[in-house]
Amino acid sequence: MQQLTMNLVVNAIHAQPNGGEVRIGAHRGRGAAQTSPAQVRQLEQETVCLVIEDDGIGMTPDVRERMFEPFFTTKEVGQGTGLGLSVVYGIVEEHAGEIDVRTAAGAGTCITVVLPQGRDDV
Repeated sequence: MQQLTMNLVVNAIHAQPNGGEVRIGAHRGRGAAQTSPAQVRQLEQETVCLVIEDDGIGMTPDVRERMFEPFFTTKEVGQGTGLGLSVVYGIVEEHAGEIDVRTAAGAGTCITVVLPQGRDDV
């Protein structure tokens, strides 16, 4: 969770070249970021949600489509490897979670990570 959170926060900070605000929230409950068929299975169990939101430059649809691809970056050469969000995606997949991304060019980004809550008795 630490690596996942750090990668999302660093990206949110970098998405605000002129400054801005990064908001971080977390909550437990039932449900998922949205109710797509892939997330119906999460509606039946307790979940933990992490929300990272920024006031940054947002993403165009073509960037949004590729954001989790390894080595894809919009940063200048030498400024990033393009691995941060692919690592986030891998962590979420490994834990049977889901990611909801809401973004628009010029309107910031909100990423919600939904993970099944761990059980102490396992």
